Amino acid sequence: MIISVDFAKSNWSSPLEEIYVSYCNMTGQLSQSIGLSKSLRLLDLSGNNFHGPIPPWIWNTTEVIALAFNYFTGGLPSSMNLTNLSGLTEIDIAANLLNGETPSWMFSLPSMQWLVLDSNQFNGELPLLLNQSRLSSNHSVLSLSDNQLSGTISHWLFTLPSLLSLALDKNHFTGQISTEFTSKSLYSITLSNNNLSGIVDLAMFSILPKLVNLDLSINNLSAVASKDLLHVEQLHRSDNQIYGDIPRWIQNMAKDSSDLLSLDL
Repeated sequence: MIISVDFAKSNWSSPLEEIYVSYCNMTGQLSQSIGLSKSLRLLDLSGNNFHGPIPPWIWNTTEVIALAFNYFTGGLPSSMNLTNLSGLTEIDIAANLLNGETPSWMFSLPSMQWLVLDSNQFNGELPLLLNQSRLSSNHSVLSLSDNQLSGTISHWLFTLPSLLSLALDKNHFTGQISTEFTSKSLYSITLSNNNLSGIVDLAMFSILPKLVNLDLSINNLSAVASKDLLHVEQLHRSDNQIYGDIPRWIQNMAKDSSDLLSLDL
């Protein structure tokens, strides 16, 4: 059974603070205005059949916005008043039909921890430079996988101090991978299925003590130098332009590391 809902026509006995209607098989378009926008802290509409543009009132939600696995279309607001979004900790709009560029304000929210934009049709380049003082120090997950993003991978993505997982795979990124990492908390970096090029020395990843998953596969990387990276559990670098014999350190890694779970060359 498919349920159609119009929040604007609903009568609330008191201001709503949280709405959980995920995976309820709901359908229809959301109204462009709604009376509860000033009180809403959490909105979870994930896993339904909502379609049409994301209405402006949704961006007034103060803590969590979860709209993944719907059919929302259109782009994101090009600018926002960051003061009104200072408490927003999560935006998950994955697996929709959204397009256009990813606005810089999304990466500048001071309390943001979980930003998931994957499996949409976002295009263009990521902001190359952002005001470092505005970058969130709380980012844990940043996922932009499976879009149509292009250009070089911005250096600031590797400077978020609390970042645990960075997923940029299945896009059209070009250029070389940054050699400077200050996000020492990273445990997963996924850059596969892009057009990255240049010489990659795996030694640059050895300064990330918590890194367990590194996926560089299906790019145009020309070489990988032989340096130890024994704390990594999953290493993927297949389908690149890599020549020569398998370095001895990789053979030793596969033989001696009890932590190695996956090795894809």
